[in-house]
Amino acid sequence: MNTWIISGVFIFLLICAAIFYYFKCKKKISAVTGEIKTALEYLETPREFQDIDAEFKSYNRLAAVWNNFEKSLTKTKDAAYSTTDAAEFFTVQNFTRDMNITF
Repeated sequence: MNTWIISGVFIFLLICAAIFYYFKCKKKISAVTGEIKTALEYLETPREFQDIDAEFKSYNRLAAVWNNFEKSLTKTKDAAYSTTDAAEFFTVQNFTRDMNITF
């Protein structure tokens, strides 16, 4: 009987930890998703590179990924070009780096 109580308490605590972790990750993922939606809406209209650069650097979660992408760009007076696909920088892994989503 005593082992049933210990097992029950352990399972309850494990479930509570999983629920807590789920909501913690969900909050972070929602914040990233919100920034991505806002950025995509911003990019619907043609913009100068300097404006896009300033906009992306203003985001909390997109800024680090943007900075890495921006370093790969070749800039001229009129445009910015990349030989690397942007999809290599803007990945789920890069946006969730500070979360342990393997749990």
